[in-house]
Amino acid sequence: MSPPDEGEVEAALARLSATNDTLLVGVRHHSPAMSAAMEALLERFGPSRVLIELPKDLERWIEHLAHPELRAPVALAGVQGDGSDLSFYPFADFSPELVAMRWARAHGVPIEAIDRPLSAPPIARESFAEEGRFGPTLLDRLLARFEAPDGEHLWDHVVEARAPGADPESVRRAGLLLGWALRTDASMRGGVSPRDLAREVHMRACIAAGRARGDRAAVVVGAFHAAALVDPPMLFTPIEEPEGAPSTIVTSLVPYAFELLDARSGYPAGIRDPGLMERRLDALREGPDACEALVSAVLVEVCRAMRRRKQVAGVPDAQEAARVAIDLARLRALPAPSRRELMEGLEIALGRGELLGRGRAIARACDEVLVGSRRGALAPGTPRSGLGPHVHALLADLRLPGPDTKDGGTLRLDPQRSALDRRRHATLSRLSVAGIPYATEVRGEAAGGIETLGRVWKVEWTPATHAMIELAGLRGVTLRQVAEGALRREAMRLSEEERLVSSARVALLTRAAEAGLGALVDELARDLVGPFLDEAGLRELVLAHALLGRIRAGHVPALPVDPVLATTDVPLHVLPVEIDSSLLIAAAVRALDGLLGSDREEDARAMLDLVRLFESGDGSELLGEGRLGWAIDRLATDGTPLVMGAAIALRIALGRADASSLGDAMGGWLDVAITPEGRKALARRLRGAMIVAAPLFESSTEALDRVVSRVEALDDEGFLARVASLREGFDGLSPAARGRLLSVLTERYGGVDAAGRGIDVVLDDDPADLARFAAADRAGREAIASWPE
Repeated sequence: MSPPDEGEVEAALARLSATNDTLLVGVRHHSPAMSAAMEALLERFGPSRVLIELPKDLERWIEHLAHPELRAPVALAGVQGDGSDLSFYPFADFSPELVAMRWARAHGVPIEAIDRPLSAPPIARESFAEEGRFGPTLLDRLLARFEAPDGEHLWDHVVEARAPGADPESVRRAGLLLGWALRTDASMRGGVSPRDLAREVHMRACIAAGRARGDRAAVVVGAFHAAALVDPPMLFTPIEEPEGAPSTIVTSLVPYAFELLDARSGYPAGIRDPGLMERRLDALREGPDACEALVSAVLVEVCRAMRRRKQVAGVPDAQEAARVAIDLARLRALPAPSRRELMEGLEIALGRGELLGRGRAIARACDEVLVGSRRGALAPGTPRSGLGPHVHALLADLRLPGPDTKDGGTLRLDPQRSALDRRRHATLSRLSVAGIPYATEVRGEAAGGIETLGRVWKVEWTPATHAMIELAGLRGVTLRQVAEGALRREAMRLSEEERLVSSARVALLTRAAEAGLGALVDELARDLVGPFLDEAGLRELVLAHALLGRIRAGHVPALPVDPVLATTDVPLHVLPVEIDSSLLIAAAVRALDGLLGSDREEDARAMLDLVRLFESGDGSELLGEGRLGWAIDRLATDGTPLVMGAAIALRIALGRADASSLGDAMGGWLDVAITPEGRKALARRLRGAMIVAAPLFESSTEALDRVVSRVEALDDEGFLARVASLREGFDGLSPAARGRLLSVLTERYGGVDAAGRGIDVVLDDDPADLARFAAADRAGREAIASWPE
């Protein structure tokens, strides 16, 4: 396939722009130029029906979307009934489809959504292949002609930049031509994707049905699709609709925000700098002079934003940037500067070639001025689900960020002491369990169920929050009901997929407990006996025992056992008496035998947690320490290096060895680490021991003295060969434990050097690099020593 010649281009444009009973308007979905031209195009054509590229199952929202009291930006959301494939269709005042819908509503013209429904059977998204391409395409030539890196920038150069003062019909023809060029390029690169073809089949059927009714239709679609919708179509291959029943779709209309509409937020069909595009739409409606004045006004605001960031940017800088932008527009024969000229003026006059310091300040100032912070609002009477009002009222009652709150933030809660924080924690946990993107816990409980009094959450209301509340409303009308329904459905799904393993059971129980779902907690806790005891690993058994203990003690904020702490939404809860957690301890001791081949650090921590349970007396009355001690002894002799190191340290906690034995063992590990495999084993043994024995080194000088003396006895070559393994092993300590151990070592060496200065024990260089440096120094020293005197 060869690129079209000039005659073919003219013929294609003539077919696309012809207006008999149908006006075809090919748009970019967020285009100030097309939005400014839309009303005049519709007024001239006088359609009896307006057809919009929008999934058919979102059509019910058009009357609310086009409502005169709606404030853009907003987004139509469509979600599969199982919560997958959340799709947003954002609209701003500069979205041509929204302008067309508003015009149609104001003139009493029916509006129809003609895109393929979201509920239709899925079609695989296929990328374009390069096979079948011969030479440069028409798009390649246009990109080279306008020095544009991609189709998005090409639209800006061809359509947006030439729109000020242009006739609306010229703007429409430019959009249609560029869409046809994009489609021609796709055809030469392997063909239009099956998904797009299926959508176009549906759109053609809707247009044909309108023709049969005698409609005079204005069809507003993406410019890429326009060629497939003329009769007969161009560059179009019909595709059959796949078989399958339609899926359930949950739809909603939600407020949106400019920062999300910006292309850099991740929205694939976004537009750069929506705040600027909003203002450019107003300027386009006034004429070229207003567009030129807009550039000057924006540059002044950018300079102000830079001064707030302690950067030099005054009136002369803004004037010079505006002069550069205007001169570039004239050199390019443009009626007024566009976004391209504005950004080039900024880079030349304000950036001064500094891409990092000053360049970053300009970028942040542009985000503030050009992106904007505008948020939309729905019109009165827009339908909402039953869950939405409940969540909004609950968040307001708890003084948490809601739809009217601009910014989220970090919450530090003390749910064990504050009734308000207890309710907040339960609410945030339920929102998380329900799959509603609103809150993320950034610090929970430590491994093994060790409790922390405070909880830290990051909360923020986003458009996705609103959309997912609409979906979650299918499971109930209260947050508690919805959260329980979500967990029950998750358990059912895991069971059907045969993935309801022991770790999943413990995770479900933990989430249900944190969300205060008492009835579900009782059901899931009863499942921790029977097959679970034989299937679960040590970590799952220890975590389950710790969780049940916390629930019984009333230490799970959303499951209080003290009547004084109970509230309407955080009710009193007591576990059933028949749940015997001592069975979990017995199973955990038996599970130790399964760790002989483990190299997972979480297993070493679980061993420590189990020994701590015995030290506290929980389980020792039932089993005694003999069986536990025998299992630990076996791991200390036959386990992997990691497990062996942890087990040898645990023998001291069980009273089966003294502290000096650990120092001796570690010295032996150092001595045998003479091969690469030996040094690897040294690192893993040390890591296992450090997970368990860090407090021992801080408290027992005997254990530390034995280890340090063995390290000091190594010569330089022996130490450098082992230093990487030593560092890797001690990295198993937490940052706080490393700091405490360093303090002990500093104190051991007197805390100061010979000159009275504090000893610097911080080592930032890579140990392997240090070994190479030392080897080079030694070689140099030996070479010097060999010189004749």
